[in-house]
Amino acid sequence: LPVCNGTKLPRSQAVDGIAYCGQTRTIAYDRSLLPDVYRRSGDFGVAVVLAAEWAVAMQQDQDVTGDPKALELQQSCFTGSWAGDVVRGGHNPTGDGLSLSAGDLDEAIQSFLIFRDTDKISAGTGATAFENVDAFRSGFFQGEQSCVDLVPGS
Repeated sequence: LPVCNGTKLPRSQAVDGIAYCGQTRTIAYDRSLLPDVYRRSGDFGVAVVLAAEWAVAMQQDQDVTGDPKALELQQSCFTGSWAGDVVRGGHNPTGDGLSLSAGDLDEAIQSFLIFRDTDKISAGTGATAFENVDAFRSGFFQGEQSCVDLVPGS
């Protein structure tokens, strides 16, 4: 299990073995997680998993609260917004930095299909893989503003 500030996080706080640690502004993850993500969905699958945790950081920094499912969908949307910005060159103004290949978006979709919390879905508090893919797609094509409205009052 991941460790934040010297404390092992319970599964409820580190879903799929990863969590944002607000006090230290870091991402903690189980050592086996990222190699497993890479093996199952590729390098951009790893980037998507990490980007989703940075979306958690944004929500915490902005005190965004609400329905757990809506928060999850907003994280997926912001992850898609980041990926779309990369494709459009927003993180690569000189042409020598981060870029995506056609297969990278397939890897992003695979990560949503592989890493989903069936317990949360069954309880009605989590989004399905397809709902997350739809939110990612909205952020990718429509940008970050489309993500804000996913959580009322955010």
